Amino acid sequence: MKIKKGFVLRRIGDKEVVIGEGLAQVNFNKIVALNATAAYLWKQLEGKDFTEQDVASLLEKEYEIDASVAERDAKDIIARWTEVGLTE
Repeated sequence: MKIKKGFVLRRIGDKEVVIGEGLAQVNFNKIVALNATAAYLWKQLEGKDFTEQDVASLLEKEYEIDASVAERDAKDIIARWTEVGLTE
């Protein structure tokens, strides 16, 4: 899986948000706000192919959490990003 081209992470005030840029994203009519963890993951994964396990490994390493918690959280964030059309 990969983050779709045309979506970029921007800081607006004190929020990290993902917005669509360019003609390919012309129908994207929302701004997706990311919490600090999601923004960290976005920065690590942008432009790369990744798996659920890659996301879980990043979470484990950065936040020193149990593997089962990291796997559950990775599954949740990927599902959410897929639901709003940010991944392919």
